[in-house]
Amino acid sequence: MTDTDTSYFPIRGLIEGFYGSYYTFPERDDLIRFSGRHGYNLYIYGPKNDRQHRMRWWEPYPARTMARFGRTVEVAREAGVMFCYAISFGVPIAYASEDDFRIVAAKLRAFYDLGVRSFAVLMDDTASGLAHEVNRAHYRGVVEAHADLCNRLYAWLQTLGEPCALRLCQAEYHGIAGDVRDVRDVRDAGGAEDVPFSRHLSDLGAQLHPDIDLFYSGRAICAPTITVEDIRAFTATAGRAPLIWDNYPVNDLEMRREMHLGPLRGRDPALHRVVKGVVVNPMVQPEASKIPLLTYADYLRDPDAYDPERSWDAALREIAGEDSARELRLFAENWLCSCVDAPGGARSRRTSSTSTNRATTSRTTWRIWPCGRTSSPGSKRWRTGCGWAGAP
Repeated sequence: MTDTDTSYFPIRGLIEGFYGSYYTFPERDDLIRFSGRHGYNLYIYGPKNDRQHRMRWWEPYPARTMARFGRTVEVAREAGVMFCYAISFGVPIAYASEDDFRIVAAKLRAFYDLGVRSFAVLMDDTASGLAHEVNRAHYRGVVEAHADLCNRLYAWLQTLGEPCALRLCQAEYHGIAGDVRDVRDVRDAGGAEDVPFSRHLSDLGAQLHPDIDLFYSGRAICAPTITVEDIRAFTATAGRAPLIWDNYPVNDLEMRREMHLGPLRGRDPALHRVVKGVVVNPMVQPEASKIPLLTYADYLRDPDAYDPERSWDAALREIAGEDSARELRLFAENWLCSCVDAPGGARSRRTSSTSTNRATTSRTTWRIWPCGRTSSPGSKRWRTGCGWAGAP
């Protein structure tokens, strides 16, 4: 089984990539089964607060935990979903160290032995410099270090017997076309919208093996819209089409007081022509995530025919049942305060659009942020309040 096919979007995944309490194994297994029933075919495991994934990446998982991962891999296989294990380096790795490479390889090999054939390296929100003397002696810069590690990992994975995929979330995973800037300027922008790509992305694309996919979240970390023009700008800079990492409906960090229960909006219906696929970062609450994930599944199934309101109505009915759908809708309408929502509730969000597909309706035309925000919706670090929605 592979994580690609011949639908509009060959890769249609979820990425457990948020900060905060991550899913229990039963919650994750249930969400994987749910995603498989609704057309998703990839599940990337990469929660920021899993210590063995990120802050203590060099530690192997206990045998009991690995046995539980093995059952989850089997659940994914039965659901028609490819399970992908991701590793991150919250504490910097010595990229040039053979010992550190062997530690990473051993961790990935343990998952390969469980049946995993898809892997990812997540460099988002990690240290941007070369923290170890061995790195500074070996590499001219962090881009060369990242590319070298991933290229070596990819080559090693191909020696294990069965073909394996490797994906990279690079340090610069959002932005727009524009004057090429130093990567430090991009970091200092704090996740804001409309920050031009830097040399980091173009140099990385030139040095990275062409079969290693890169992620892109859009013009901002939490993008109100993602357009074909955005993707073409990324592709021109990175030298490859991206895999979209969509930070809707995720609600971590300073969005943790919010529940993002509305339908997907603002995604160009023609994205399937220019991307490798889409992975969706769900909320910290797996059950609540199913409402927006159902609408995203409708978009992925047929983006040209996607109608946010109709899809949302169907999602609410599926989750709550006909008897309780009205009450769930009333609750959900009080939480329409995400990066893709416009002020005033579902009805008033229908703003003018140049597209005949209402999926492209964007609240960027409003220029006011709901929920008491005092910064752009592009950043996951915005100040939120949701006072009008009665947040806890």
